[in-house]
Amino acid sequence: MMNPRDTKIRYIPGLDGLRGMAILLVMLFHTGIPNFRGGFTGVDIFFVLSGFLITSLLLSEVTEAGRINLKYFYMRRILRLLPALVLMLIIVTLTAQAMDLKGSAYTDFTSGIITLFYSANWARAFNFHQMGLLSHTWSLSIEEQFYMLWPLALIIMLRYVRREKRILNIVLLLSVLSWLLRMYLTQSGHTADRIFNGLDTRADALLAGCAAAIIRSTGLWTKRVSRLKSPAYAGFTLPLLILFNISWSNHNTFYWVSFLLEFMTAVLILHIISDEKSMIKKFLASKPLVWAGSISYGVYLWHDPVFEVMRYWGYSKLSILFSGSIITLGIASVSYYLMEKPLLRLKKSFQVKTTDFTCQKPPVSNLPVMVEDKNSPLQPDKYFE
Repeated sequence: MMNPRDTKIRYIPGLDGLRGMAILLVMLFHTGIPNFRGGFTGVDIFFVLSGFLITSLLLSEVTEAGRINLKYFYMRRILRLLPALVLMLIIVTLTAQAMDLKGSAYTDFTSGIITLFYSANWARAFNFHQMGLLSHTWSLSIEEQFYMLWPLALIIMLRYVRREKRILNIVLLLSVLSWLLRMYLTQSGHTADRIFNGLDTRADALLAGCAAAIIRSTGLWTKRVSRLKSPAYAGFTLPLLILFNISWSNHNTFYWVSFLLEFMTAVLILHIISDEKSMIKKFLASKPLVWAGSISYGVYLWHDPVFEVMRYWGYSKLSILFSGSIITLGIASVSYYLMEKPLLRLKKSFQVKTTDFTCQKPPVSNLPVMVEDKNSPLQPDKYFE
């Protein structure tokens, strides 16, 4: 039976703060400063968080409307992601042409087309095109490819598998298989680009987040468990996450233990949403981190092109760290407040309401899922602003 107490979700600033921490670590990595060479693992934090939030949103829709409206789902993602991406592509492509950065104008134009169709990860994985100033969009491609496939997979499982624990087991199995594939390709001599950029070899992080959402929605993460165990886990999880990101520089070794990082991130997310008095939650809910998280999409879009242009002009790594970060945060803020946020009003027209459908019993009647907290002014989709 559904337990409303366990299924409600409200806006939790700590999750935005976690996203803010991740984007700051990624920025530190791309400055090229040696002590932050492991910051690339911040992307894994993004992947786990994205899997958790998107699954929570889809399960909430099942509870509210009895089904998942794929058209509305994809339209919301397009409105959220595409406008800012297109603006960045236009400006970066024109800049690259003017300065002859990273190769010919043709190469940069082609990179823009590949990015627009969310295929940058495969261009890098199989080295069929040098992405230049747009190399960093590989992770956006992986997420968008996952967004295309995961709702369909979830619908199939809700319809035919039905029982929540079986669905959870399938998701966990798929996550492990993705990790095992990464290990196999590592041992069989495939290139680091193939292993690092493939959706098939990086899906384990996204699926770990999906599993965390299902665990939360089914009530398996009970208040008793969260009170007894999650503080102990989270007490060392956050420092270890930071340690991973600051010090890890051996990509091949990371491939072996990244599953642990993803597990730690998933546990941290569950801890954040279940423990109201957590010191870690309060730290992640600090205004600077929450603000960084709220504009993180724009920051990710712009930081690497800005840093690369500054390198071209001969700026030092420290100058890139400070001046480049300020420029990036400024551009991302303008993008968020003047373009991305106003578009959210249009995006709301594609929100699912129970009146959109004939009220029907959800496909999985015994699957307690996250639903909107009607007492909260902020709804689950807030995380995708």
